[in-house]
Amino acid sequence: METTSPAPQIEQNTRPRFLTLDETAVELRLHPVSVRRLVSLGAIPVVRVGRRTLVPTAFFDDIERNALAGMRSRVPEGMPVESEASSQT
Repeated sequence: METTSPAPQIEQNTRPRFLTLDETAVELRLHPVSVRRLVSLGAIPVVRVGRRTLVPTAFFDDIERNALAGMRSRVPEGMPVESEASSQT
């Protein structure tokens, strides 16, 4: 009797590299029509695979990074930003 190795396990904390437009709408808390409009305006980068339109999850990292950079530029001198405050403990 031949034994087969079990299928490799995918880590629970890994996220997909691409999201559908509907998944992007949920992530951004926008209506799917708004997401499609932003895609057509070029505000959200996409990759087209056949008939599917996918948004790279790196886009969300860029949004977060830009938001944090903007926060740091508006925070008064000496006041910790949330991400810095949590890393100091």
